[in-house]
Amino acid sequence: MQEDFVDMQVSPVLVNQTVNNEYTLYLDGEIRDLTKYIEHFSVFKNATPNDIVLLHINSIGGSVSIGQVYIKHMRECQCPIIGFIGVDCASQAAAIAMVCDDLVFDEMSTMLIHQFSYSEYSNANDVFRKAEFNKKLNERWVNTYFSEILSEDEYERVMSGQDVMLDSETLEERWMVIRENRRSEYADMLDV
Repeated sequence: MQEDFVDMQVSPVLVNQTVNNEYTLYLDGEIRDLTKYIEHFSVFKNATPNDIVLLHINSIGGSVSIGQVYIKHMRECQCPIIGFIGVDCASQAAAIAMVCDDLVFDEMSTMLIHQFSYSEYSNANDVFRKAEFNKKLNERWVNTYFSEILSEDEYERVMSGQDVMLDSETLEERWMVIRENRRSEYADMLDV
């Protein structure tokens, strides 16, 4: 018995494999100790454009200086950062949330926005000079992080020293507009 062999040609197969990592980070509690976020900074630094960071935010805020370091690392991250807003997203944590590429809310999400606070133990003249200086910093901070999400009335309330609390429905509605505006700005940048 003779076996028939089919002439089989081996065709080359090229495989291009990419690795996509999904990093899940938790920003919770008071923002106080910079060393607590070293692993977050490492993720922001090492993530590639193919990766994604899921940042769960449930924080009452805290140190502006530490929050600004956190934001600096977020801005240097090459991949999208998606923020999941919890029940407490206040002050500096809200500023961090507004730097995310996208936000996800649930029925209990809130955001508390106000001017940052500072304390000073010094003589009256020093307190006065520093208060004038910090007023400028406060205005810059509110404009940088919250001008997109606050209504004109809310902005004025914040600048006059009042707290503004946004609930999940308000956040959802406003974020849809912000998301569309950011996409339009990005598209315009690509056209240039």
